[in-house]
Amino acid sequence: MSEKKINNRERKYTLKEIAQWADITTSEVKIPDLQRGLVWKPRQMELLWDSMLRGFPVGSFILSDAADGTFFLMDGQQRYNAIARGFDDSMDNGVMLWLDIHPGEIKNSTRVFWVKSTTKAHPWGFKNNDDCSPLTSKERRDALVEFGMPSLNIYKNHFWLGETWPVEAGKPVPLHFFLLAPLDDEYSFAEYIHAKSAERGGLPYTDLNEDDLLLIREQFYPVFKELGSYTIQCDVLPRTVVERESEGKEATDEATPMEVLFNRLNTGGTRISQDDLNYSAIKAYWGKIKERNDLIAQRYVSPSKLVMLAFRLALTKMDVSKGLRNPLSVRQIRALANNPRAKAEIDLIYDRLEEIMSRIDSWLKVFDPDSHPDVNAMPAFIRTSIARNSPDVFLLLMYLADMDINGGKEINPAEVRAMALILHWFSQDKKNAAGTLFTYINESCDSCSLRMGLSECFSRNYILPIYSPAEMHQFIRVIQDPKWTPWIGNDYAPWCDFYSRMSTWDNNPTAQEMLLYAQRIFINTRFRLYDPAREDMWEEHNRPWDYDHIIPKNWITERGRRRGEYRDFCNHWVSRIGNIAAIPFEDNRSKGDRDAYSIYENNASELLFYPEFIDVSRAGKSLPDNPQESFSFAQLSLKRTFDIYGKCYELFSPIIQETCLTDRQIRRKLMIENLASTLSSSEIVFVARGGSLWRDYPIMRDADWTREWISVGVRQKGKYFVSFTWGCNDQDHLEVGIRKLPGTDISNDNSDLPEVDSSYWTGIGEWWYAEKDVPIDSTKETILIELDKLIELFDNE
Repeated sequence: MSEKKINNRERKYTLKEIAQWADITTSEVKIPDLQRGLVWKPRQMELLWDSMLRGFPVGSFILSDAADGTFFLMDGQQRYNAIARGFDDSMDNGVMLWLDIHPGEIKNSTRVFWVKSTTKAHPWGFKNNDDCSPLTSKERRDALVEFGMPSLNIYKNHFWLGETWPVEAGKPVPLHFFLLAPLDDEYSFAEYIHAKSAERGGLPYTDLNEDDLLLIREQFYPVFKELGSYTIQCDVLPRTVVERESEGKEATDEATPMEVLFNRLNTGGTRISQDDLNYSAIKAYWGKIKERNDLIAQRYVSPSKLVMLAFRLALTKMDVSKGLRNPLSVRQIRALANNPRAKAEIDLIYDRLEEIMSRIDSWLKVFDPDSHPDVNAMPAFIRTSIARNSPDVFLLLMYLADMDINGGKEINPAEVRAMALILHWFSQDKKNAAGTLFTYINESCDSCSLRMGLSECFSRNYILPIYSPAEMHQFIRVIQDPKWTPWIGNDYAPWCDFYSRMSTWDNNPTAQEMLLYAQRIFINTRFRLYDPAREDMWEEHNRPWDYDHIIPKNWITERGRRRGEYRDFCNHWVSRIGNIAAIPFEDNRSKGDRDAYSIYENNASELLFYPEFIDVSRAGKSLPDNPQESFSFAQLSLKRTFDIYGKCYELFSPIIQETCLTDRQIRRKLMIENLASTLSSSEIVFVARGGSLWRDYPIMRDADWTREWISVGVRQKGKYFVSFTWGCNDQDHLEVGIRKLPGTDISNDNSDLPEVDSSYWTGIGEWWYAEKDVPIDSTKETILIELDKLIELFDNE
């Protein structure tokens, strides 16, 4: 044991002692819950060990002393994790560290000792550079051959991390062999490493020859002998400071002074998120739920996100009149600890939380290789994305699942599934959309209530209007014209916003997830062990699939090449969902910009691939110069877009095919239809208005009556529209006046506008030329009088 105590403000520990801090029964240093789970990236771990082996200082830890003589780690969690990983001899704990005893000459590196890491996502290790760059696809494939596992898919087949090694290392040996070897003399040190290596026959590090053992004795033994006495200083934060910061001061809504201190201390490492701070506060008062919460979270989402959803569910149930509850602040969490009813409700939620989550999985038909192995099921990635990126939507699902478990409500799984995905993929305001649905289905979860809730969301512009594949086929027709785009002549189109959301690729998670759902058989088969609940797996270099442009993007957009006549035409399609496929990372990297389509040909059905793409690809970089091939490319991309969307629309159809209007939408519809039947003109127009670009849309179907604004009126002079408009957003709003004719832009020349009386606002806005509000209780007769006056002004000119 080292002499740990220097004075009451400092302590020192050896690396071996630090690695044993995880043993709560013997260690005097404890890892607080606030710090657990924060893990350094491979680069940070490798460089830290290089520094320590060279005897460099790596910074001090900060501890706080407790009344029982133990200490809490306040700062240094990531360094502690990296040290503990080095001593971990399980060889299957998600991360493994190695020492390359024959690294050779490596240029452009600051390292002396080549400690290498392997992980479950990168069992082949990383490049020999200080950035720990991922290996290329070919290098990964070659590594699998070297492992003797050429057909291994790390997301499909179980494997043991000890069966793999960092392939760029000259001769990798597990680091813990060196760290746990006796330091009495160089011979016992080397013999221990030799014996441990021999236990693992058939692997590179098992074949240690006499030259290797000599090297270990002469070069590495002195290093590890010195490392055995290497210590890291720990600065101790006196208990009096901790107590002063923890007590007697008013906490902010975000954090207690103690939690503020944690964040300040951790600014140099992986910063503690607000979710982690909240979870820390929850565990302080509800310690007994931690184990259960973390166990359930393993399949779904991070523990800190799951616990917040569970608490929000408990508070929602306590008072449904307040709607779906917002995320809690630290202050609110502390207040709940003194609320017996809240504590009881939270405990009750955790008694059936696993059943609640399983019920949601059942509704969504989530793929699980163990419990739900149907490869036609929804990829678990999408379920976790709802919980991770649409927490209000997932909270609504949890509320319905709890309601269903308690009984007394008729819940249609297909309709709930449709509702969840519509909100997740097509909401413009997920929080308010979920809250609105909650209001409508809280009392009754029947089909009509669910549809009315959606109608209200459409009316308030919380959700984009959704169209069937058949409707989309009618709207978009490609013609062989280099100037063609879907937008030409379609300023009056109802589907533009929706088409952009479901087809645009770049930075659009909706299109990405719809593609994954359409390819679900391929995803669930190839990547059945992919764990989307792990936060690190959302990083692109850890995700097992890549998104590939079937016709390479560079063929269309490459700089410096001649601009083909159909370049803009092709450019619309090259980054649309119809030209994208999710294929294994290694296949995409090997394909590159070449016309290599074996992965597509061998999995045509699962990837929704047409052989005609290969015919188009033969044009190569000359594609934008070829009118017929460009036209074929557009037709193929559009066809595949509709096929992808069609598979997703099957999820929506249970509640989209039929529309249930709310009471005020019904009143509005009756008023407008009555006005239209009375107006004596053949130029009557019904029009809806809304969406992110505030377009005018002709009313063509029942669902159009749910739009935010509905107008009826009479065309005048080819650019004016005498109309009545009723808005159904936060509150009803009725207007009459003269506005731009639907399908046209506002004209700055309104010199031919008839003069209206002073009760009207006049000017050139984005909508109106002349307008005034009318009372909500106006009758059809009073509105007709106003409209007839305006029509007469035009007739008298």
